[in-house]
Amino acid sequence: MEQYRLFDDFSDKDSPLKIAISVDMMDTGIDVPEVVNLVFAKPVKSKVKFWQMIGRGTRLCKDLFGRGKDKLYFKIFDHWQNFAYFEQDDNKKKQIKAPEQKSLMQKIFENRMEICKLAQSQQNSDIQQQMVDQLSDMINQLPENSISVKEKWKEKRFFAKKENLDFTKADMEVRLKADLAKLMQWIDIQGHAPSFRFDNLVTGIEKSMLQKKPCEDLQQKMIEKVALLPTNLHKVAARQETINKVLSSEFWQNVTFAGLEEIRQDLRDLMYLAEDDGNQVLPPRILNISEDEGQIVFERVKKLYPKGLDAYKRQITDILQNIIDTEPVIQKIKSGQGLTGKDFEQILSLIMVQNPSLDKQTLQEFFPSTEKLEQVLMTISGMDETYIKAKFADFVQKYHLTARQNQFLSMLQNQIIANNGINFARLYQAPFTSLDKDSIDGVFSSVQADELFEILDNFKIEETRAE
Repeated sequence: MEQYRLFDDFSDKDSPLKIAISVDMMDTGIDVPEVVNLVFAKPVKSKVKFWQMIGRGTRLCKDLFGRGKDKLYFKIFDHWQNFAYFEQDDNKKKQIKAPEQKSLMQKIFENRMEICKLAQSQQNSDIQQQMVDQLSDMINQLPENSISVKEKWKEKRFFAKKENLDFTKADMEVRLKADLAKLMQWIDIQGHAPSFRFDNLVTGIEKSMLQKKPCEDLQQKMIEKVALLPTNLHKVAARQETINKVLSSEFWQNVTFAGLEEIRQDLRDLMYLAEDDGNQVLPPRILNISEDEGQIVFERVKKLYPKGLDAYKRQITDILQNIIDTEPVIQKIKSGQGLTGKDFEQILSLIMVQNPSLDKQTLQEFFPSTEKLEQVLMTISGMDETYIKAKFADFVQKYHLTARQNQFLSMLQNQIIANNGINFARLYQAPFTSLDKDSIDGVFSSVQADELFEILDNFKIEETRAE
């Protein structure tokens, strides 16, 4: 299937495919040690599923970044504050809201809103009009092809018109913060971040001036930034007069809002040249490497293709079917008991006795773990229905379940019996979504869902993929 081919490509560390986007298909049972970034782009209500998703990044990987440079950590980009949702008080179980992280553009937008409001209260129409112009310009830069912006397209187009930015209205600031402030993160500032960081610094000083608050620390930071501009470059030398003005004490003794705006507009496009800018994007280092064709080695990789693999499966399945009723070690699977390492070795030996042409190395390629062997044996022998229902008995007695919840449990047990287990990813597909679009998370409370996942660990199987 196409999805399996794509997964194989993603699993291959030498493949150019480096980014995979999925919905409930790669949350569990996926092992790609090279994964170093996880992006949560939807809310997760099940704590068990949440930690299983995190587990996709916990696999160690040696020499990932070069010889001796192992994978030591991975990053999670949580766009829906799932960590905050699950970070609960141990006693009250009360949800803790994580502090809001504002984007650079949101900070600038909110600074300009506050400046506009202050200017209006101080009846300074010139400053107010400047800020209205800048706010309108920022709103017009919002990309309407962004999903988040599309959801607020009416508000975006309404406030993009300068005449609608009326700060004499009491709710103007509240409406802008609620509808548009967070959307500022979607403005594309790639390649211009130093300029916008300078804007943020200057607007912070301007706001403090109108509030009549001391801001010597921000002024000093601006002086230090400007002092780092390399005046030996022609484009910087052309602004020497403006630079000297910022570096002079006389300017700061009599600083004005108009003077700050003039400097901001004159120097912002040069700030990428500041020598200490840790966020500056450096050009890629390009090495011209020529290969010695005499050192290239071609080697065929051993791989079982579908037809040969099916024949091999049938051969082993026939052997296991012949001995399944007579060997106690295989009977353990039917009652839901797991195999030990010793059991694993014993079953491989039994197979080789029945067919001496099968060697241990080939069998271990087919059964790389006891879990893989257990899955094949369960398919042959079937799982005992009494054992399955017994696993759910305590859960049923503990909670007074609704008709819909009992229907879901019955559906779940039937699937386990039919498939000799359950793949967690399939819980979020039909038929389970027929009762609720969120499947188990919508039918049961989060506490109940977590307990069910613990029970389902007894029946968990991985997705079978074509080789």
